[in-house]
Amino acid sequence: MKQFIVTIPKQEEAFFKKLMQSINFIDFSEEDTIYSIPDSHKTLVRERIEKYGSDRSNYLSRKELDEKIKFKQ
Repeated sequence: MKQFIVTIPKQEEAFFKKLMQSINFIDFSEEDTIYSIPDSHKTLVRERIEKYGSDRSNYLSRKELDEKIKFKQ
């Protein structure tokens, strides 16, 4: 079985629900999931952004990052 996540405009919600419910092989269910980012994670990211700032010498290139990740595996 395969699942899909679909984003539709609010004004098309009723039409989409009817359409999905009319197709026999589709198991239609709704989820209103709202993900939140913990404040501790936000704080950590803000600290890292502040630490590195706009000094590009602190950044790794994509190639350097790929090599570093491959080395750890």
